[in-house]
Amino acid sequence: MRKVNTEWKNKLTIGTKIFRWLGFVTIMIMATFLLLGWLFNYIDFSSPLDWKIRKGAESLNSGVVLSLGVGTILSATVGIVTNKAETERKLREENRSEILALQQDRYVRQRRREERINKSLDLLGEDSIDHKIAGLNALAALSDEFVDEFKRERENGTLTESEVEVLNQRIVDMLTTFLRLAGLLGAGLHLPSDDGINDGHSTDFPERALGIAQERVITLIAERTQGNEKLADWRNLRFSMQDTIFHCSVNIEKCEFKNELTLFRAKFRHSVYASHAQFNIINLNGASFEDRAIFEHAHFSNPSFEGNVNFAKKANFRGAHFGNEVGESTSKSINWGFVASDEVDNYPGTTRFKGSVDFRRSKWFWTPLFNETEFSGKVLFDNATFCDSAIFSGCNFHGDISFNASSYGRALELHKCTVLDKKEAHLDSLQIGDSLKINHCDFKSHFYIRYIAGIDEKNPHFRRFELFGVSITGSGHFDGFNPQLIEQVIIANLKVKGEQIGFKFKTN
Repeated sequence: MRKVNTEWKNKLTIGTKIFRWLGFVTIMIMATFLLLGWLFNYIDFSSPLDWKIRKGAESLNSGVVLSLGVGTILSATVGIVTNKAETERKLREENRSEILALQQDRYVRQRRREERINKSLDLLGEDSIDHKIAGLNALAALSDEFVDEFKRERENGTLTESEVEVLNQRIVDMLTTFLRLAGLLGAGLHLPSDDGINDGHSTDFPERALGIAQERVITLIAERTQGNEKLADWRNLRFSMQDTIFHCSVNIEKCEFKNELTLFRAKFRHSVYASHAQFNIINLNGASFEDRAIFEHAHFSNPSFEGNVNFAKKANFRGAHFGNEVGESTSKSINWGFVASDEVDNYPGTTRFKGSVDFRRSKWFWTPLFNETEFSGKVLFDNATFCDSAIFSGCNFHGDISFNASSYGRALELHKCTVLDKKEAHLDSLQIGDSLKINHCDFKSHFYIRYIAGIDEKNPHFRRFELFGVSITGSGHFDGFNPQLIEQVIIANLKVKGEQIGFKFKTN
């Protein structure tokens, strides 16, 4: 019935338009005829109420023809202009209707999105670990769907990229908050009932169960920071995990964090796997690694390792890069420990490596400052490349140390360091750009400095070799390098308590 009424309305509308247009054409022709009659004087307008056509007027026929032609043309022109204006008005109304419909649809979707977020949070507040994991998956899925929604709406401009980033950041903040609270629950710490996740339920969760939930969060984050085009992209977001206790292994291999990653005072109860990961701004101040920490070939652009950073077992930084190769000054530094400085805001404390630490083939675009760092196990810097300098101040080495075949764009400096437990310290085949300085160090070990040369093969000179105030309890071997390639050699206040000290300089 509604369809019939609509058809009749359409027919009436078309008929009305035709009737109006014919009437308008008639009026235009008559007006043109009168105007031409006045111009060509074939109409007598002497009497206001009695206009007459003059008999025998030569221009009458021409006036009639012109009236018909001009009147028709004017009518058509006005009709076209009017029709165009009407069409534009309808388009504006249609666009306005579409925008209103899109806004209404967007509002509905936003409301549904908020409902889904609330349901996900409700699941996180449940006692069941399975429910918690379901809530975590739901939050990540919502972020993935929002990316698809953005791709669909990007053309009409109803959804901007910044809005997508805001929602994704909100979801990431929820996940990292869950990580932190789950860590506290796993450690048996008390939580308030209004924290948004506990929601007044029992906090008696097994550590392993919470570790499984935490591991799921880490997996969700890793999947979305590895450049997977089918999932949401979280690489530009901030990750705040300060004071988080991780009851699971953390696997972020090949992940990229372009924004801030804060792990201030975080505790890793199990292994950390971050090989080939890329970190822009990472804060590990006060962090504690209770199991292995694997950062092979990782890239640290702006790292911070200050303030009681503890590596309880093996730390592997083999092939890692520190700093940026392009567009960054090598005069900047990375502090591994506390430095008293007015220019740098440091967190006081000591970095401790309780297991072996492997920096072999690592590349440092900035100067590492190992200040009062404790090395309990073997320390390997073999084949490492330092674009500027490497500085060790007040460090204690309890295991063997090796800098073999490492190169320094400017200098290697050891100040007030101690090598304990009769281990071996090897500084063989070093390439020095400017100077090698070993001052006020105590080597209760076998100490080898051999085959030192400049960093440039074409010009193998370097400026200064300094061995000042050094105490050697074990044997010492200083041989294989040519003093003629060194502009200044200073060996003073050398305290020898060992079995054998050998100075063998290579000559041309």
